[in-house]
Amino acid sequence: MKKATTKDELFLLKLYELTSDSGGEIDRFAIGRAIGQNDRGANVIARDLAASNFIKKGEGTAVYLTDHGLRLAQTLLDQNSD
Repeated sequence: MKKATTKDELFLLKLYELTSDSGGEIDRFAIGRAIGQNDRGANVIARDLAASNFIKKGEGTAVYLTDHGLRLAQTLLDQNSD
């Protein structure tokens, strides 16, 4: 089984996991802590993912997946299930 290899992928997969039921916004710092990142690291990852159109920034420090990010998360999960 192939695991997510980058911090960005881990962040994206955690966001997907936390929003799979609700599809809502999640605080980027909570996601960062869940994958072992400090707030500065979570900010950098969120900025990079937003610049690549995988996530969008919501209210305050919240983020949510774009359609592009959703497809990537599903692809990563499919690769991990092999």
